[in-house]
Amino acid sequence: MATAALPQDPDLGQLRNQARELQRAVRGGEPTALARVARWHPAPPPEADRFPLTAAQLVLAANTASQSLESPSKMLRVLLARAVTHDQRDRVALLAGHGVDVVSRFTEGRAPKRYTPIELALLGRPPRARDQLRELGARPPRLRPADAFVAAVLAADADVVHQTPPEVVAEVRRKRTGLVTWAAAEGAPGAPGDAQQP
Repeated sequence: MATAALPQDPDLGQLRNQARELQRAVRGGEPTALARVARWHPAPPPEADRFPLTAAQLVLAANTASQSLESPSKMLRVLLARAVTHDQRDRVALLAGHGVDVVSRFTEGRAPKRYTPIELALLGRPPRARDQLRELGARPPRLRPADAFVAAVLAADADVVHQTPPEVVAEVRRKRTGLVTWAAAEGAPGAPGDAQQP
């Protein structure tokens, strides 16, 4: 009996049917089903001829969970992405101090793909973590024009904002309609809505 990872939106009826199929295979003495139970059942499994549906469900759950877990290094990179996005510089320092990669692009699970940590620092909030990431070995970012404009708006870098080609500004306005409001809410000095702005 083959193993399969749990789909993104599992069908409970299908999972129940898989458990019943495993139960029948175990009760029928099928070697692959018995081996699966021996591997994934946390306690000595019940007698094969009395193998309950709940035991089959437990085996399926344990097998599926083992396939969906990310490696610890990937989980730490996801934590790094979250720390950078939320300007948690103490956490960034802690993760980097324990060897978490602060240089390469994110490819892990829920981390924003295609960005490096320093690019994410420039795009998510006022770029306070940018200097910290540079000190930790991150290379200066090479942002796409639209991302460079977003970073300039969030950092209140008027020179870059005014030098941005109109077609790039139009693209960002189309794709990121709440950007100015977001920049104002983040409180970057000199950003739109900053009370200290002349």
